[in-house]
Amino acid sequence: MMHFPKTRRPDLQNLLDQEARKASGNYRLEPVLAQITRDFHWKCYLCEDAEPTGIQVEHFQPHQGDTARKFCWDNLFFSCSHCNGTKGDKYFPLLDCTQDARVWEQVEITVQRFPKVKLEVKAHPLPGREQVCENTVKLLRHCFEGRTPIRKLEAENLRKKMLRHDIDLADAIRADDEPRVLAMIQAQAGFAGMHRWTLCREYPELWERLCQPV
Repeated sequence: MMHFPKTRRPDLQNLLDQEARKASGNYRLEPVLAQITRDFHWKCYLCEDAEPTGIQVEHFQPHQGDTARKFCWDNLFFSCSHCNGTKGDKYFPLLDCTQDARVWEQVEITVQRFPKVKLEVKAHPLPGREQVCENTVKLLRHCFEGRTPIRKLEAENLRKKMLRHDIDLADAIRADDEPRVLAMIQAQAGFAGMHRWTLCREYPELWERLCQPV
């Protein structure tokens, strides 16, 4: 997860308030979706896939029928359909990537390549955030593993994509292509949190050289 502060848009909240007063109001209005897409750089805020094929406007805090939460601008996040479908309303509270500038440091993702592709997710909570960090790690594990037959197939495809990104990072490091490595750890890059942890863990000197700009 990466830090993506949301743009303050009172005008969009006004539109959402108007929709909330309708019998079948729509929180997925085009200008709302356009701003959310820009704020989250087309990335699912949970898995960090920057090229999701299924896109959804997700309620960070489950609205559970509460109209104010359902149409609250600050509560609308950019998500892929796989992660949103996995999350439901079962894991809240979670780490808030729009508020927490150090969110990526609290969730370590490791790619295991052999004997089969496996993702390990570990919690590194800051003081006072132990429970929300554990909730977030639990959700991500379920996103990466799948909890139903369909979700398991989707998760397998997601793991394969993450493995390809992990291999691309390794290739860039072997080629001493530091500009390419730097691009891969920018917040807007796909799976940037995973890449940052790889550098921190396995290439600390390279991370120290590159971490200042990010």
